[in-house]
Amino acid sequence: MRTVLDVRDKLAALLAGDAEARDLFGGAAEIVRKLRSAGHEAWFVGGAVRDLLLGRPIQDIDVTGSASPDEVMALFPRTVAVGESFGVVRVLVGSHQFEVALYRREEGYSDGRHPDRVSPGTLEQDVERRDFTANGLVMDPDAGSIIDLVGGLSDIDRRILRAIGIPSERMEEDYLRTLRAVRFSSCLEFDLDPATREAVAAAAPGLERISRERVRAELEKMAHGGGAVRGLELMEGLSLLGRVFPFWKSAGRRQVETALRLLARLPRRVELVEWLGAVALAFEEGLLSWPTDGRKVRERGAVLADSLRLSGDERREVEQRLLLALRMARIRGERQARRIDLYRADCFDEVLELVRELFAGRGLPTDTLAELVFERASLPPERLHPRRLLTGDDLTAAGISRGPRIGALLAECEDLAAEGILVTREDALAWLGRQTDS
Repeated sequence: MRTVLDVRDKLAALLAGDAEARDLFGGAAEIVRKLRSAGHEAWFVGGAVRDLLLGRPIQDIDVTGSASPDEVMALFPRTVAVGESFGVVRVLVGSHQFEVALYRREEGYSDGRHPDRVSPGTLEQDVERRDFTANGLVMDPDAGSIIDLVGGLSDIDRRILRAIGIPSERMEEDYLRTLRAVRFSSCLEFDLDPATREAVAAAAPGLERISRERVRAELEKMAHGGGAVRGLELMEGLSLLGRVFPFWKSAGRRQVETALRLLARLPRRVELVEWLGAVALAFEEGLLSWPTDGRKVRERGAVLADSLRLSGDERREVEQRLLLALRMARIRGERQARRIDLYRADCFDEVLELVRELFAGRGLPTDTLAELVFERASLPPERLHPRRLLTGDDLTAAGISRGPRIGALLAECEDLAAEGILVTREDALAWLGRQTDS
């Protein structure tokens, strides 16, 4: 049944106070008008329509219609063919990019990821192939109205995420939809429709057939969208957790509860590496028994990085968080230079909160952590970030042969500067003279 909702007032209110939104809507509306002037059907579709109703920021607008890729590219001077086999063209208007897709119908999903056959369709067929009713709404930007063919308006009003059509079929068409269900439910704060929930849980094993790059992209959107805490809880309840994080297949409820507490310590919207660092840390409740060389930490970081195809920088950042947590947990008795080295980390405050929560959850004293906070706050900048007093050339000029000893002496000089023992270059040269005399 077709339902039409007038949203002119809502649209006017959004555009009145947001110049960027006006520019975005203006560009997308220009595409729709030009397509219609050429005799084609054209509508806004998907997330932008949903977010307009919810009063959420709109990042991009997709257009669907009856024009083929060739017809779209003939009408617009700046285009990029990004998915011609699926009838998708990217149109550039001003500083914005818009995906314009041909109505299509899809058949057969033998690999659980892609349709076996794609053919031109109608508006109704195009909407019915989509994942969730909240994402199946279309909008006429000129009339200021939303067209609902799948019950999405009612579901948005009730804040329910429901699959379009038969839920099990939607999940089996693309197993990534199991994780998309978690993302939308957690970020939009929607309840999962019972039949959709059941279908997601049943299809969970299929997520292992999806590329890790696509899985990683969903996690990133979940973290950025504020769904980190609820998303993890949903993944655990829907049997997805071990499919996303392989080392969590044997995790118990205690690890999940620890992870939820740690994630709650982070800002609502976080970067992926922050989220992954907290999740990996939660699994390692035996923090105080970790090897002092950090071997297990690096192994955990490597498994996580490989399982989600993290970049080299992301891999190092996750590992840094884990190693920092290890050092904080075992810092008692360390010389001051080693403590100061901790304080220089950009993520010090964030990791400290996670370690504090781990300690509190296990009934361990947190006085050492409080001492770290006090000492860090009391250090003058020249102690926290001391200038380099000696170079390798200074050491070779003093008669020290190139090799491991030069690195060790430079590191020791830096430590002594951090501890305030060496303050000037003259202090450092005098200290160096004593090393060469000994």
